[in-house]
Order: sequence, then C-alpha cells, then structure tokens
Amino acid sequence: RSMPDTVMIEVKESSTAYAIATDTNTTWLINAVGKALEQIPSESAADYPQILGVTINSPTLGAVVSSSNQSALNAALDVIAAMDGTGVLEHLASVNVEKDYDIIVWYDEQYEIKLGGTDRLDYKIQYLGVILDSLSTYQAGTIDLSFSLSEDARFYSRQ
Repeated sequence: RSMPDTVMIEVKESSTAYAIATDTNTTWLINAVGKALEQIPSESAADYPQILGVTINSPTLGAVVSSSNQSALNAALDVIAAMDGTGVLEHLASVNVEKDYDIIVWYDEQYEIKLGGTDRLDYKIQYLGVILDSLSTYQAGTIDLSFSLSEDARFYSRQ
C-alpha cells in the first residue's frame, strides 16, 4: 500500500508446472507445492515434466491437490522441492513414486536416477549434482543413489 490513495498488487505467475493424472482419467498441471494450475488434454502431458505412480483426487483450480496415496504425492513434491535451485530441476522429465521407497527420476532422457526413499534427500540431490558434473555429455545410463549397498553412488552406463 502506498499512501495516500494507491494500492499496489503484484501478481507472480506460478513457476514450472508438472503434469499429473487424476482419478477421473484427466490430466492437470500442478506447481511445486501441489496447487492445481489447469486441466490439460492428456496428449499434452508429454510437454511437461510428469509425476507418475500416483493420481490426484478431483482437483479444484487454485487449490492444493490431494491423493488417496498422499505419502507418494508428498514424496514427489519433496523431490521437486529438493531439486529447486540445483540446476537439476530444469532437466526433470519425470518423477515416478509408484513405490515411495523406490523413487525413480528421469533427467532428460539421458539418466535414470534411482533415489530410493526420501530419507537424506538433500544429501542425495547434492551428491547427484557432483556426479552430473563429472559425467561427459555423451554418457547415458543409471545413477543409483538409493544407498542400498553402501554410502556410495553407482553409475551404470548404457551402451
């Protein structure tokens, strides 16, 4: 508010949108905090990073979405939030939370990234940044950050 008679309103457009399926076989775009932005034709979903393995229930424009598997939806949103500001988010093709203890992220179409669960997520994303910086642009494969065997990440090259 600016005195004596001015009210200033600042409108900020939501950032990157993620396509997600609904329980009624429609597709909606949501933002990084889960707010429903707009319904889109299902064939347009490929134009956006996708959240896979979970559906949302009857979204309402402008409202935060919910799911019958809320833990999986929360896991996807946690991954997106952890990637924000790292440079990885701009290359996100999909986040698959079908099993929220075995999250799989696709970085462009080049790398399949196995995150395991959301435990130590900030550390895993930081570690991922170091790994991506060390790989050549022509390499492709799987980066395993699930730490199922040890505290080391694994890279499996695709030939």
